[in-house]
Amino acid sequence: MSAKRTGVAADTYLHRKMCRSVRRHAMIEPGERVAVGISGGKDSLTLLDLLSRGVGLGPREANVERSYQLVALHVDGHQAGLPDLRQMVEAHLLTTGLDYEIVSPSPADLHPGWNEDCLRCARMRRKALFEAAVRQGCTKLALGHHADDVSATALLNLLYRGTLEGLSPMRPFFGGLMTIIRPLLDCPAEEIASYARRRGWSFPPELQCPRSGLSHRAHVEAFLRQMGGRSAKQVRTNIARASTLGDRPSGQSTGGRDTLGCFEGIDDEGGAL
Repeated sequence: MSAKRTGVAADTYLHRKMCRSVRRHAMIEPGERVAVGISGGKDSLTLLDLLSRGVGLGPREANVERSYQLVALHVDGHQAGLPDLRQMVEAHLLTTGLDYEIVSPSPADLHPGWNEDCLRCARMRRKALFEAAVRQGCTKLALGHHADDVSATALLNLLYRGTLEGLSPMRPFFGGLMTIIRPLLDCPAEEIASYARRRGWSFPPELQCPRSGLSHRAHVEAFLRQMGGRSAKQVRTNIARASTLGDRPSGQSTGGRDTLGCFEGIDDEGGAL
């Protein structure tokens, strides 16, 4: 068994893994302007950091100068009683030198009690991100879902919708006007968490969503963690493999079901952006 990667080697390995995924699914084209959804958590910050390093868009390139533009988008939810992350997120984004926008949801979308309904909250934030991405001239919206989210989402859909659907690497919306991409979908949560620790990023617990431990997703994740040991990885792999999206060609539409509340949306049910 090979030695566990650490430090620079681990960072390079994670970056190359993401690059392979981007190239395999043709997620980004040269010259494109790509929006990156930033929740303020480790997954979205890692995604932004790795994408800012550049992705070689040729068949064998991995570490080249970035040939696309990035703009970071953060949806502010403090008006609805969620933790106010604006100061923390903006302080981080200023260090990147990238374009960014702090997005305020439309007052019409802030219905009473929406922040107590994870799916309604996810749809509101998805709408705000889509509108901001279009306003910024982007055709792609990158989200920080990772490999562990695939199995959790598939199990969520099985238990609560009666379908076995995971997460797709790419999914077009509005007739292709906007496409969601997930560059980290081959990267395990553990490797992303390690990357964030090596960066020295901190995530105060008081800034977490107050419902993060109460959602359906949290319950499913707790169930999967109970597997433990060597079987845990195999269980997640088997669930992901069985999900119907695993057999669907990348980018194929599903008739708009995402907009109607399946657990594939942006941070649906407490999943990380």
